Amino acid sequence: MYKTTRTTVDNISRTPILAPEDCNNYALYFEPDGTFPSGAEIMVRTDGNDATTEKKLPAGSQETLAVPNYELKKRFLKNTTVVTVQMVPAGTGTVVATFS
Repeated sequence: MYKTTRTTVDNISRTPILAPEDCNNYALYFEPDGTFPSGAEIMVRTDGNDATTEKKLPAGSQETLAVPNYELKKRFLKNTTVVTVQMVPAGTGTVVATFS
């Protein structure tokens, strides 16, 4: 079973992407809206306070994390922050996240 969420992001603040259920896997897809400049991307951090954990995810790109299903303990618990995201250079967009 899986769940999909849609979160609006901007260039003003870091936005947490929350797990909607206990899960091990996620996929992020970045959809910029009509106001984004050419070359828009989101900056994804696994630790919102640590810039060394940051990487770029260009518009239309996807990031996936998969953990083997044989692990009994779930990696991400419901309502915990999986990653934080921020759009650059300006504008707004949507992060579509799928969790399982």
